[in-house]
Amino acid sequence: MRQHLALGAVMLGLAACGQPATSSAPSDASAPPAEAPSPAVTFPTGVSVTSPAAGATTASPLTVTGVAPNDWYFEAVFDAVLLDAQGNLLTQAPAQAQTDWTQPGPVPFKAVLSYAVDATQTGTVVLTEDQTAKGEDGDDAPVREVRIPVVLRAH
Repeated sequence: MRQHLALGAVMLGLAACGQPATSSAPSDASAPPAEAPSPAVTFPTGVSVTSPAAGATTASPLTVTGVAPNDWYFEAVFDAVLLDAQGNLLTQAPAQAQTDWTQPGPVPFKAVLSYAVDATQTGTVVLTEDQTAKGEDGDDAPVREVRIPVVLRAH
């Protein structure tokens, strides 16, 4: 019985050691909270966009970064376009693989979209897989795309 009590006391002491310490230091309520980086947004297509965040106010040139499945690429690129508030094409650029796109798995990409608008307005970044090479059976699978709404700042 004493062994059980002694063992229980040791376990209780170890459990107490693992408890987080509480601080009694006063907090500065006027200090702004630390800004955490925006988490990547992953789309059902397997693309994960780290920048820009949806709804972000952007300036030209707009850099789009993230990762995409390797089957989105052909010759290390896929399409990136920027549409204005009416859906008109403002600019386009290749989303360039940042590592070997022929390896299995997700591949980081970067696209730089330069634009000019007269007034601040909404816009949409559209990333579209490259379907230059079709399947061996010639099927026309639906094109996968990702749309990210942004605010385009006028210059």
